[in-house]
Amino acid sequence: ENIIIRGIQASTEIEERREVEKVFEELIPEVGIKYEIMGRIGRLEQLVARPLRIHIQDSEHRRRLLNRGKQLKTAEDEVLKKIYMAPDLTRMQQEEDKKLRDKLKELRNNGSKNIKITKGEIVSEEGGKREVIFSLKK
Repeated sequence: ENIIIRGIQASTEIEERREVEKVFEELIPEVGIKYEIMGRIGRLEQLVARPLRIHIQDSEHRRRLLNRGKQLKTAEDEVLKKIYMAPDLTRMQQEEDKKLRDKLKELRNNGSKNIKITKGEIVSEEGGKREVIFSLKK
């Protein structure tokens, strides 16, 4: 039930909470999302802002936040435009996700169109027909 938010500058806990609330308010203004900041991840000596791990209490809110996260790129606030959200994945999930994204890129470079990653598979959807092109599942 965690998400990772990148792009929020390291500051006091109160300022970080204010920034997180601003992000949530931009994406889902009609809902008061209950969350807990779990802390920053990564090495302390990093010069860039380390990502924040946030626990979202309601899985539906988490799903909606992740689905609407792309809207931040078109926000009026310049700070919000630089923020990126992603699900908190295990190392194995990250590796599988990377393999899928690399394969998708390869297929698109070779001319495949209308393909995307859905539920751990690369699929083509044309005319309401769904065809699995690549899958990590055995």
